[in-house]
Amino acid sequence: MRNTIILFLLFTTSTILSQNKDFFYKEYSYTELFDMINTEKNAVFKLKNAFIKYDLTIDTLFTASNTEILQREKKLIVDKELQFENVHFQNHVLTKKDNDSGYLSNIHFKKKVSIRNSASIAIINCEFDDILSFIGSGNFCNELETIKQNENINDYIKIENSVFKNGLKIFYNCNYQNNNSNTVISLEKNIFYPNKDEYIGTSLGLIGRKFGSYHIYENSFPIASFVNIDNNANGIILIDNNFKESIVSLSYENNSENGKFEISGNKFNKTIFLGIPELSQTNIISIKQFTKGFISIEAFQTAVESSYYSKIKDSIKNHFNAYTNKLFVQKYKNNAVFEIEKVFELEISFLGRLYDYYKSRHNNRSANKVYIRLKNLETERLAFEYQKKSTFKNYFSWKINQFLSIFSDYGTEPAKAIIFSVQVIILFALIYFFFPNSWDTLGRNRLMYRFEFFQKYLKRKDGIHTLYLEENKMEINSFQLFKKNLESSTLKLPIFFIKSAKLLYKISMLRTKLISRFLKSTDILKGTWSELSPNEKKWKGFQVGTLFVLSVLYDITIKLLNALMLSINTFTTLGFGDIPIKGLTRYLAIIEGFIGWFMLSIFSVSLISQLLG
Repeated sequence: MRNTIILFLLFTTSTILSQNKDFFYKEYSYTELFDMINTEKNAVFKLKNAFIKYDLTIDTLFTASNTEILQREKKLIVDKELQFENVHFQNHVLTKKDNDSGYLSNIHFKKKVSIRNSASIAIINCEFDDILSFIGSGNFCNELETIKQNENINDYIKIENSVFKNGLKIFYNCNYQNNNSNTVISLEKNIFYPNKDEYIGTSLGLIGRKFGSYHIYENSFPIASFVNIDNNANGIILIDNNFKESIVSLSYENNSENGKFEISGNKFNKTIFLGIPELSQTNIISIKQFTKGFISIEAFQTAVESSYYSKIKDSIKNHFNAYTNKLFVQKYKNNAVFEIEKVFELEISFLGRLYDYYKSRHNNRSANKVYIRLKNLETERLAFEYQKKSTFKNYFSWKINQFLSIFSDYGTEPAKAIIFSVQVIILFALIYFFFPNSWDTLGRNRLMYRFEFFQKYLKRKDGIHTLYLEENKMEINSFQLFKKNLESSTLKLPIFFIKSAKLLYKISMLRTKLISRFLKSTDILKGTWSELSPNEKKWKGFQVGTLFVLSVLYDITIKLLNALMLSINTFTTLGFGDIPIKGLTRYLAIIEGFIGWFMLSIFSVSLISQLLG
């Protein structure tokens, strides 16, 4: 009977304790916590199962709104390694109550800081000489639900304006009894340096399994490092971070209906690795920030696990190390991605999902960029297949893809096709310029006529305009005869007809009169060449030379226009009966016509494609 009573009391006590978990947590103020750290004699300070609650009367140093604290030159120094397990820090990040109280602010941590199974802390303007790590696993999420029943504890981790000289690592695994944490981790305006103890130099590692979401804003990475962000729960928001030369691996799988995913405004100076199984219209991912391109994580890891890299695999300690191995990544881009069939299919599938995402958002410009990358990869695959099996079909498929890439970016840039066509037209026009054609009345005979005209002028005392009128006497007489016949028929014809005919006469004579007046104004010295003094000959020579050059330039301009018109006509295959050129250029015209037919057909298809898109 006595033993039965003892067992009953033990059972009752354990039941009461299990129902009131707060019983296990000791409470300290922020000031009391740091007093304990300072008085700790060991090099490592350990604390388990505690609430660090804000006390308005004594914790004035631990507030985010106290500008004097944030701006003071001397930080609080913590020269011990800290190990917290199941320790939760009360803060008012979300409620904004009590003047932003409950912050670890303006503290210099000189040793390692590890926080296990905690999801409530706010850090601002701190400095970490060694690594800061957060770990949550096992039944952490179940415990967190109980902790959150206390209204002063929220599951929010905020780190702002802090410096991490040896990296930051956060790993939470809430895959326990199908729980899914809603914890938010916010990193804003921090500076991250690589971990000195690691070969790959991770500056920021964020891994969450059925965990909350990461909000990462305006952080910077001054030194090349490795950044790993992997979450499969509520979301990732990555905005305006400057990664410089850091290598970034970003993987996200949405397991929540309200999950958020946004990558925009970041600066990536290296190829980044993306793992995005699905994208919805509510997600945001800006492609213009990927100036150095991107690689599918799934495809890359498949390549790492293959035997393709057997010669350099010894230098790879694990798959994370492969991301930072330049030889490995270069060989993937230049060879493995299109030579290993499974890797090629995975990369193409990833690009296809990204393309469909941009099309669903009606973002055709970004969709076209992804499509071009997809087709370039396909072209490389076709070249590889031709090397393996040299058939005409493989060769033609490869070359037609190359041509489409150069001519119109695979049908996504009709304007590029127009520019390319204009270049072809100008090239053939330059060729036609040096060969005679039946459309062109200019040539050696025209040049000889110019020399003969100026020779006559230098031998005569009359002005150059007089000689010009004599040379065009037949044409002028025909105009005069037209006018004379018109005047003699004034009484026999309608007035509107007479006026129209006179206007035609004036227009016909306008060109002759203008040229005659211009030549007369330039004729400053009259007389034959032999009669002029040496000084006068200089002026006369300058006059004749200038007029001769202008006349030749006019002839060349007309000839160029004729050559250009011929090239346009040939390229557009308008047709003109007999080809107005002979010899080699006749065959060149046929070739240009074929090129024009081919290019204009592709241009029409690409234009229609863009219009329908």
